[in-house]
Amino acid sequence: MEKIDAAVFNLGYLPQHSKEVFTKPDTTILSLNSLIPLLKDSGRIYIATYISHDKGYEISKIMDYLNNLNRNKYNV
Repeated sequence: MEKIDAAVFNLGYLPQHSKEVFTKPDTTILSLNSLIPLLKDSGRIYIATYISHDKGYEISKIMDYLNNLNRNKYNV
């Protein structure tokens, strides 16, 4: 599989649309877990999050996941 340079996550819900449809920590972390091995050595993942929709719950869970990555291999 071809390696990628970058990926972008825009978390939360789509403004001016249903607030019943939004991203969730478990599925976001599954996506990150699948994506990370596809990054080139200098690859980047950008994550935009809006903490008001869940009081920061999702980004807190994602940061827990990211902070537990191998620091010798990944720069968080």
